[in-house]
Amino acid sequence: MNRRDFLKLPGAFMAGCALSGLAPRVARAADSDSRFVHKAMYFKKLDGKKVQCQLCPRECEIADQERGWCGNRQNDNGALNTYVYGRPVSINNDPIEKKPFFHVRPGTKSLSISTAGCNFECMWCQNWELSQFRPEQIPARFGYVSPERIVSSAGRAGSKTIAFTYGEPVVFYEYMLDIAKKSKPTDILGVMVSNGYIKPEPMTELLKYLGAVKIDFKAYNHKLYKKWCRGTLDPVLETMKLVKKKGVWLDAGLGEIE
Repeated sequence: MNRRDFLKLPGAFMAGCALSGLAPRVARAADSDSRFVHKAMYFKKLDGKKVQCQLCPRECEIADQERGWCGNRQNDNGALNTYVYGRPVSINNDPIEKKPFFHVRPGTKSLSISTAGCNFECMWCQNWELSQFRPEQIPARFGYVSPERIVSSAGRAGSKTIAFTYGEPVVFYEYMLDIAKKSKPTDILGVMVSNGYIKPEPMTELLKYLGAVKIDFKAYNHKLYKKWCRGTLDPVLETMKLVKKKGVWLDAGLGEIE
């Protein structure tokens, strides 16, 4: 049994922190809320009802009723859907320095959220209870949380930023994008803490609404990315160059393996 198979075993769960209006719910009926299913962006149709996801460099080819690598994007009769829209499994009001951002609204709080899933498989992952599980394996403890509700809750909590963090925000792209669109006019910055494993087109669209990006850069080593992250280095470097080119604040560091 490999690590990914082991982490799919039931029973592990990372508890979220209750915020005003976002307290965890006891009822489990919310787990099957149809609002969690949302049309995915960036995919193309293939023959035989297959689709190819165009969100990240994996470009998963997905058969009907199957999912891609991240575990939360499913082919439903030839159309790709995300199953984590409005389905955060961790919500906390953290210091912005914990992300870590040290020069983006220092000394303030950041409403930090994540859904299940990741497009990497880092062997040292600190948040494996979120990143290596499918959404149905982690209870929807907060019920359906709309982008508007995330933004209003951040305002009530006095948060100056909304951080897409803990797991990998690339895999809840549509949810992140809509939250960032809603938060930008309120001057609550959307900030992304990511492995940077995303294709240029979706990243370019997202950068229109983000205030800052932190790339958890693992190492300048192709072999490490392949062996220990099950990914590749070059797309991460391209993402960092793109963020810099678009004039969005960029932090990049060794992140979890420092």
